[in-house]
Amino acid sequence: MGAPYDAIEAIKYAWQKFTENVAPFAILAGIGLVLYYIYAVVTNLLLPGGPFDSGVPSGGEMAVAGLVRLLFGLVMTVAGWVLSVAMVRGALDVVDTGRTDLGRMFTRIPWLQVLLAGILVTLVVMVGTVLCIIPGIIAAFLLVFTQVGVLEGQEAIDAMRSSFELAKTRVGDVLIYLLLTGVVGTVVVLCTCGLASVVVGPVYTIGLVFTWRILQGRTVAA
Repeated sequence: MGAPYDAIEAIKYAWQKFTENVAPFAILAGIGLVLYYIYAVVTNLLLPGGPFDSGVPSGGEMAVAGLVRLLFGLVMTVAGWVLSVAMVRGALDVVDTGRTDLGRMFTRIPWLQVLLAGILVTLVVMVGTVLCIIPGIIAAFLLVFTQVGVLEGQEAIDAMRSSFELAKTRVGDVLIYLLLTGVVGTVVVLCTCGLASVVVGPVYTIGLVFTWRILQGRTVAA
């Protein structure tokens, strides 16, 4: 029951809108990809204990390297999160008006609520994963639309509730979309050493927002 939905059409729509807005989405995803490569090079190759370290690192050097990895990883995580939020903001613009630009992607974002929602979702998923892994996967699935809801103006808790109710009601539709984009996207990204993430990430995000809107019986830009 509910609004008619086709996961394939969601992906086609996402691809069309991505090709119409290539520059902002590709730049945003490209920044994320570059940051990932910088992190990989610094933490795996340049720090003590890496393949190019000819000596035997002392305990102090290894401790410092571990701290650098931790801090650098934290910075990269925050940067990746900011980019993902901007990506969803851009996707919302696209389904609203058909267009977006890089500058607008970082505006109209309730950062406090987005942060709160991110923390709460992470905690719920972590607790579920610790309990038995499967509950964590289920929680991640049911809360997949939370960020979209917050960026549409909902409070963090309300967005989590909205995501839960929608995903629970339309399990089959949401699951098919996530499986299609997840499996195909993962294979493509792995086969291109991550380069395809510049396309896969935006297409997935636009399709997710499209799915959110259509399953609620709302309209999207043609």
